[in-house]
Amino acid sequence: MGRCAKNAKRCAIGFLSVLLIMFVVWIFPNHKYNGIDISHYNKGLDWSSVKTDENIKFCIVKATEGESWVDGRCVDNVKNSNKIGLKTGLYHYFRTGVSGKRQFENFDKVLKQCKYDIIPVVDVEEKHNDLSLGGCANENLDDLLECFKEEYGYYPMVYFGSWDALNTLPVVTKCKWWLRCIGFRNLAPSTIQQVGIRKMHNSSLDLNYCSDISSIMVPEK
Repeated sequence: MGRCAKNAKRCAIGFLSVLLIMFVVWIFPNHKYNGIDISHYNKGLDWSSVKTDENIKFCIVKATEGESWVDGRCVDNVKNSNKIGLKTGLYHYFRTGVSGKRQFENFDKVLKQCKYDIIPVVDVEEKHNDLSLGGCANENLDDLLECFKEEYGYYPMVYFGSWDALNTLPVVTKCKWWLRCIGFRNLAPSTIQQVGIRKMHNSSLDLNYCSDISSIMVPEK
């Protein structure tokens, strides 16, 4: 085999190796995490164990859902998170067919009862929601976001639990994003990525990663 042919073969092998490495990095889960999100389902959570986990720097707690439901463990979860020194946030589960203004009022009541550091979040999921409502879903979500902006001076973050939700709700371009990326890595620009679910601290916890926690803190007035 001539020198040119050998060099071409080496280049081809090198190129394919780079592609393989890029594919592996892209497709496999990102196991790095530095935060958790919790709700009333995590009633067995051992906060003393969370405190000793050096990876966990922040915790985002479920507060409300729809126009009237309130997580009964929210206030205690927020207090426990603050007590062990975690940066703490709250989230609202968005219902597509419910007035955005009424959903904001439900969320706002709980926010005003809690001490938090992280920008509040609106959780947009596919499950239990009819995202085919299209314009209605967009209108209600936009109303919620604008009510929040009017009251607090900044937009909440938006969490997407499915790519369908992300593609169906274009009104969130003005917000920071938190994406469910379990099984994948860096598929789209986002401030937080949900990277896994793991049994730990006597509870099944959602694991999240934020490369710059200062970017998700409530803006100073």
